[in-house]
Amino acid sequence: MSIFIKNIFKEIFKYIIKMQKVETKETKEIKEIKRPVSETHYLTIDCKPGQLRPDAVLKMILHDNDNADDALMYDDSVSNSDFSLVHTSFGEWKFGVYKDKEQLFELNLPKIIVHLTSLYKCGIIRYAEWSPE
Repeated sequence: MSIFIKNIFKEIFKYIIKMQKVETKETKEIKEIKRPVSETHYLTIDCKPGQLRPDAVLKMILHDNDNADDALMYDDSVSNSDFSLVHTSFGEWKFGVYKDKEQLFELNLPKIIVHLTSLYKCGIIRYAEWSPE
C-alpha cells in the first residue's frame, strides 16, 4: 500500500475517533431520558453455547406466534421494550424490568415461568431465575 493511501486511512481513522467523542444535544437528551431499572424485578436466562441467545428466548416467550392463546402480546402484558439488559456473562443474561413496569411484570410472571419451564424441559435453556419469587 502506498504512503498516500496509508495517510488517508490514518486521517479517516482520526476523524472517526474524533466524531465518537463529540457529544451533541441529541445524545445528551437521550442520556437524560434513560428509564430507571428496578433493582428487585429481573429475569435471568442462561443458554448453551451455540444455541439461541437469551434475548431471542425472551422475544420468543413474549411473542409466542405458534401458541397465540399463551402469547404475552396483549395490552396488559409485558413486551421486549419493558426489559433492559443489565448483565451478560457468556450464555447468562440478566434482564432488568423498568420500574414503571414492575406490577405488569408481576402480573405476567406466572405465564413467563410456564414458558421458561417448558423451554428448560426441551433443553433450549440451561436455567432461568427471576425475582420477585
